[in-house]
Amino acid sequence: MPASRRWPALLLSIVCAAMTCLGTAGAEPLPAETRSLVEKGLTAYELERELALLNEQEKQLNAQIEQTARETEQKRRQADEQREKVGSLLRAYYAGDQLPPWLLLIASLSTWQDVLYFWEQAQMIAERNRRLMDDYVAGFRELQSLLKKLEEDRSQLLAVKEKYIEQKRQLEKTEAEINQALAAMADADSAEAEMREWTRKWEEIGLPLFRQVFSALSETMNSLPEWIGQNKDALTFKGMQYTLQLADSELNRFLHEKNESLAGFSFVFLDDKIVAGGKLDDVEISVTGRYELEEKPTNNIRFQIEELVFNQFKLPPSTIRSIEEEFDLGFYPQKLAPFLTATSVKTEAGKLIVQLKLSL
Repeated sequence: MPASRRWPALLLSIVCAAMTCLGTAGAEPLPAETRSLVEKGLTAYELERELALLNEQEKQLNAQIEQTARETEQKRRQADEQREKVGSLLRAYYAGDQLPPWLLLIASLSTWQDVLYFWEQAQMIAERNRRLMDDYVAGFRELQSLLKKLEEDRSQLLAVKEKYIEQKRQLEKTEAEINQALAAMADADSAEAEMREWTRKWEEIGLPLFRQVFSALSETMNSLPEWIGQNKDALTFKGMQYTLQLADSELNRFLHEKNESLAGFSFVFLDDKIVAGGKLDDVEISVTGRYELEEKPTNNIRFQIEELVFNQFKLPPSTIRSIEEEFDLGFYPQKLAPFLTATSVKTEAGKLIVQLKLSL
């Protein structure tokens, strides 16, 4: 049976998550010290996963830098050759070795046919010289572009290395906390087994499930402006000001109709907070966040994640950051109408309210 058809709606669980009382459905809650240990284990796993990604990113950047450096050196040699040719040409013009002798020769020709023929040859020479100058300018600009790209790649590599060092430091700190916690437990073996089991569940079930849900949400949210445009009651206007009001029940109906894989995943709008979640078998996930107005690089309403919960376990900031970087859950008013710009956004019980204005 498809996973999407085994998703029951769990709005009650979602509201509990908003009140920080989400627990493992149908399971005895873990002791606080064991739950803390499991969260540290999940944090360590996520830090290791991000370190692997950063390491791969560093390799790709190094290869990219080497390739750009080779192209830069080749383009530099070509620019040097072109510069020498252009220099010779300019020196010849400056010394008067170009057009004046041609003009003298034209004056000595006896027929108009000879004059026209010679003039055509002179034009060809001038055109070739112009192309030489154009090629030099284009080559120089391309070289400057490559040098700029090389510098940007090196800056990006430096940022990746700094981030890697910081994440490595965090991992070492987390591992030390895990070892310290285990040393203080009476039944360390059982607690460590619990930690490893939940880390396995996160790797094999939880993380793929989060990625599946966020991928489906990102894809489906792209169609939301079109759906709002077809539901005229959602958008009202007064003069140059527009107001978009969207109930969480309407958003959930839209998501479920648009994408079957979201059938058990629902949103709840609360005062200045949004909670979403669902359940598959014994795995429960929830997301807490808020919509925020963002002006650059484009005017949009961005969904900022504040908390991710896998069953009763809070996931680390690195997981939140990677999810936000990979999946875009934002709402873009220009997709609703090119002349609309969002000016404010807020949520209250059961409702999302967006203020927009005409920007002609």
